[in-house]
Amino acid sequence: MSAAFDAAGLASVAQTLIAYFGRAITLTRNDPAAALADNTKPWLGPVSTPLTQSMKAVFASATDKDTLAKLGTTPEMLAALGAEAVALVSGTGLAWAPDPSTRVVDGSGGWEIVKVGKTQPGPTPIVYTLYLKR
Repeated sequence: MSAAFDAAGLASVAQTLIAYFGRAITLTRNDPAAALADNTKPWLGPVSTPLTQSMKAVFASATDKDTLAKLGTTPEMLAALGAEAVALVSGTGLAWAPDPSTRVVDGSGGWEIVKVGKTQPGPTPIVYTLYLKR
């Protein structure tokens, strides 16, 4: 009894559930390919308009032990990372994958990403787990 693993189907289900239960967020980061403002003064950084992408995310706070347990983490693990919350975003349809240089903006303010976890049992990323702090 062998069945092929359907990573694309699982990613589709994850995207549907996150869209239904999640809240609107925007991921923003500076364009890594942007040119420097002045090549002789690299500390000034690049001149670019930040890249943004809108999506839905499901959040769990550091005090929500039951939800964190279902995500395979604990309040103690979040504290060790310096994180205050976890957000799940779908791995489907992203313009770029989130990383620690990405900022999460939602209705309650902005978050820094401390760490990113990726669930990818096949060629398709299914879910990104974002460990967040204010």
